[in-house]
Amino acid sequence: MFVLGIGSYGRDSAVALLDASSIVYALEEEELSRSTGMGGIPRRSIARCLEQVGAKFSDLNLVSIARRPRAAWLREVAIRTSLTFSHPGAADWTRAIGRNTRELTQFCHLRRYVGETIPVLQLEHHLCHAASAFHTSDFDRALILTLDECGDMLSGMIAVGEGEQITPLRTLRFPNSLGWFYSRVTELLGLRAHHDEHKVQWLSKDGRPEYVVAFRKLFKRDADGFPELNRLYFAKGHDDRGAFSAAFLRALGLQASSIANQPSVRSSLARSAQDVLQQFVLNIAERFRLQTRATSLCIAGGVFLNVLLVRAMVKRSQFQNVYAQPVSGNAGTALGAAFLGRKQISGTVGRKRLAHLFLRPDFTSASACWLITRRNPPNKLVLTDPVNVPISTKIRDKATRLIELWILEAR
Repeated sequence: MFVLGIGSYGRDSAVALLDASSIVYALEEEELSRSTGMGGIPRRSIARCLEQVGAKFSDLNLVSIARRPRAAWLREVAIRTSLTFSHPGAADWTRAIGRNTRELTQFCHLRRYVGETIPVLQLEHHLCHAASAFHTSDFDRALILTLDECGDMLSGMIAVGEGEQITPLRTLRFPNSLGWFYSRVTELLGLRAHHDEHKVQWLSKDGRPEYVVAFRKLFKRDADGFPELNRLYFAKGHDDRGAFSAAFLRALGLQASSIANQPSVRSSLARSAQDVLQQFVLNIAERFRLQTRATSLCIAGGVFLNVLLVRAMVKRSQFQNVYAQPVSGNAGTALGAAFLGRKQISGTVGRKRLAHLFLRPDFTSASACWLITRRNPPNKLVLTDPVNVPISTKIRDKATRLIELWILEAR
């Protein structure tokens, strides 16, 4: 039995291949395409995983995808109709229709690619995040918290995992999104959204929480402590995701054009945003800890790629145990989709603790040799140290020798 999980058609597409009892392989498309944030159908990853086990598409029992484009589109229509801060116009609707049409088209292409006879299961993005965390943990029962910018027009989920069952308690709908907030702060600091958020967290180490009061104005809290967007402080942006409004910049007492030239201001903005993010997440987790009486916590989603946030959850929360899914971004949903797909066809999830992260297929000696030769032809290498390892005619030794030459050149 083989179940193939696919993360998404968006950024960081990935696959996970499970058999009846174990995780066989998991691989991100960018590992093969060499293109960061690779999206679309992960054809290379699918082909590589099947090749490694000597399987064909006809050997697959199920393909499960961490995406429900039709449900996402219905939610997006409702949100765009209700939004006042962005005033969606014809161009915004055109982009939204185009994006959702592409996803539906990709689903049709995937059906043809794997074969019309293979059943395909579409699953909620955040449910797959939750499954990827809980089903790879050691916990028999745990609270599960997932947070990202937007997946199927949801930006978070609270659930309880017990045994092999995950029971959602509450979802957070976009644009009430802590991931979106952090990406907009990244842009405000002159960095690239969806690429440089890690720089913001480390920049925060040098700053002071001078703008915490202003950042808290961005969100209200609902009865469960979840953030609700204060639309007074958001405006139409260069894309259809919105941006901080002039009113928010006035609350900060800053001009957007001057922020990039003031390192101390940038670090203080980063520190303030980090503090607000951590406090929101800690409050949500604590409220549902008391409600569910859970002693363990599983976390996943792109927001938890923030290691300072994860550290705060470990050090400052009241949970006895905290488990962060190591691949908590979009790529990790492939594993959750595969677990849920296996339960669909066999009746059991087959939970499997992640003992290590070496889940991708091995590169053959021939492919390693080809890659190294392609990137650094031997006749262009400059040796700075003697190497007393003879070059063998065997391809494995040749690949090893090329790696040694490559390392020497980099010294």
